[in-house]
Amino acid sequence: MTVPPITKKQAYNLGGRKALQGFLAVFIIFELFLLLLETRGDFANGILFFISAQADSFTLGFYGLILLLSFLFGRLAGKIILIDNKNHILIALLFASCITILLLGGLYVISLLTPIYIVRMSPLIWTIAVTQLAIWLTTTWAIRRTTIARD
Repeated sequence: MTVPPITKKQAYNLGGRKALQGFLAVFIIFELFLLLLETRGDFANGILFFISAQADSFTLGFYGLILLLSFLFGRLAGKIILIDNKNHILIALLFASCITILLLGGLYVISLLTPIYIVRMSPLIWTIAVTQLAIWLTTTWAIRRTTIARD
């Protein structure tokens, strides 16, 4: 019995779902790391400062933007990997760099419109780039693994 080929709609849906799963996995690990850094000295105050920093509208908007871009690019990645049979590692590198550039552009625009001040941009750029690379490597690997399981 042969497995029917995957349709474009199935590829889009699978890519979006895997991108959300990859984003949530990396996001939870990243947030736990930030919580660990914040609560090293005084645990009670560290928790309060952490919640205060995470409840900021700028931070929530930034995370929402990452989630939206991950979902949209994930749908595209599903189609490119499953239908067009492109290399998933190259797609991960391409999409991680595209989203990093879009996020940094969004940060620049937001910094022009609101009075935020980013002390050092270099650690922020590397943090965004590394987390995006982790998200996209896990996402594209999961998409490719799904297609191998179908064969």
